[in-house]
Amino acid sequence: MSPNNKLKAKDILKTDGIISLDPESKLAEAVDKFKSSHDAVMVMEDRELLGLVTPYYTLIKRSYPSHTKLRNCLFSPPKIHLDTPLSEVARLMLESKIHYLPVISEKRELLGIVTARRILRTLLEDRQSGHEIGRLLSGKGYLQTVNIGSSFEEVTRFFESSKLSKLIITDRENHLEGIVSMFDLLPLFIAPKERKGRYDRGEEYAFSKTYKIQTVMKRATIRVDRKATLKEVIRLILDKEIGSVIVMEDRLQPLNIITTSDILKHFYL
Repeated sequence: MSPNNKLKAKDILKTDGIISLDPESKLAEAVDKFKSSHDAVMVMEDRELLGLVTPYYTLIKRSYPSHTKLRNCLFSPPKIHLDTPLSEVARLMLESKIHYLPVISEKRELLGIVTARRILRTLLEDRQSGHEIGRLLSGKGYLQTVNIGSSFEEVTRFFESSKLSKLIITDRENHLEGIVSMFDLLPLFIAPKERKGRYDRGEEYAFSKTYKIQTVMKRATIRVDRKATLKEVIRLILDKEIGSVIVMEDRLQPLNIITTSDILKHFYL
């Protein structure tokens, strides 16, 4: 049974500080407001929600140019109403890869948004939060890492093949060096492109082969050992305003990574 099975979207509704733009705005304006790969900008006309603009669907999956008007690059979010159960909200977040989903009226008026962070906050007092995070690791499979000397292009291909949103960076001895997310690579998707040749229809980013991933990865990481509880991990994610923590095998070697999505899956799927 899912935790907090009586809670609904209206119980965690956020009504202030919602990021929105009008449909005539350019994509570049939305990009400036993104803070993570799971973000979303609400595109509004009067009070009506037309759709969302997100890093994943708009830039990574579709690669719209930065001068595109927002009305031409909208993503239709899943429908969430005030009485949608929290378990359904969590499932829709996982399916859509968006952690900021709109709550709408029958007239498609935006009433507010629900966020993954607000769901996490409700889980702190759940009895399952006392479990060790080892329970999450058993279902994740082996840790996939990339070498610190990898290029932007190599890491982008790894992201595409693995379907992951974050990757751990290690050295040749498998010692932790840092972490990189799809969001950190957004410059690849919004930078001007150049042709390979007159008759070559393929395109590539001018700097993707020459720049190394260490130029954008984050060396400051939040780490825990496998005996940490889910509650401790959730508190770290909320207090540090991060999306994941790295579970360490020992002082130097990473064991795996626990993300916000992993926690939602554990409690709701």
